[in-house]
Amino acid sequence: MKPIEYRCGVRAALRVGGRGTATLINSHGTPSAALAASWLRGQVMWCAGQLGDDASSRQLQAWLRDDTAQWALFAALMAGENTRVQVCRGATTVELHAGRGS
Repeated sequence: MKPIEYRCGVRAALRVGGRGTATLINSHGTPSAALAASWLRGQVMWCAGQLGDDASSRQLQAWLRDDTAQWALFAALMAGENTRVQVCRGATTVELHAGRGS
């Protein structure tokens, strides 16, 4: 039996310190839904920190503080569903996802 793997990724166009736009692409594989959820939350936290006092940062931070959203993330991963966190404010776009790999 092939072990379950959760694939996570982040793609972001971040406007940092008024210095244009940087594209970040990061991915990670893990055998656990809990680790996938933790990785995704860590990436959201990192992106929010890079954005500083930006509308997108505030939206990401609100998602992190939302207990219902956090339980929904974990439940979706446990059910084998893909889950996504996405914000798009002005020139800033952040899209993160996690789900079971095939």
